Amino acid sequence: MKKLMLVIGAIALVGLGFMIGRRHIPDIEDINFNQEAQTSIQALSVGVAELEESTLEEDQLEVFLNLHDELLSAHQILVEKHQAFKTMREEIQVVRQNFRELGVRLNREDGATLWYYYNDLIDLKEAYEATYGLAYKRLADLKGSYTLENAELIIQTFQEVLIVLNDRIEILNQGMTILSQGIIIYQNYLN
Repeated sequence: MKKLMLVIGAIALVGLGFMIGRRHIPDIEDINFNQEAQTSIQALSVGVAELEESTLEEDQLEVFLNLHDELLSAHQILVEKHQAFKTMREEIQVVRQNFRELGVRLNREDGATLWYYYNDLIDLKEAYEATYGLAYKRLADLKGSYTLENAELIIQTFQEVLIVLNDRIEILNQGMTILSQGIIIYQNYLN
């Protein structure tokens, strides 16, 4: 009898843990990728006029202008990716809400897949946040230092910032791929 009660208690405890664990639904707000908007435009809008007025050598000026154009392009792509990511986040929230309203349950495999996707998104968010201060702030820090003496530093900084912006674009691409796969899983249950 004691063994039976112990087994029933263990089963009840596992069942309770399962029910509590199933009730925790990750908040989609946890996967928001913020943009350093306040400094981005200011940082990208300075420099060209200042540097053109300096006495840079022609090849350095050409490198600077090319990198500046690449930075502007990467910034524009990043803004578009942020908007697309935001749209996909909203879409998965709607699909997920529709899923809940229907009272449909995920099978174990799809539930585990969505959980892994959520954790992957959190990892991507952390990787994205690790780049804060490595892009627009560095460009803003260059303000007032566009001189011939700083030409190499400016060009090096632009190159490094371009790498960071491209990394951010890739992180957002990966995040959107994960979100789209999650949307597909939910939609399979709604159709």
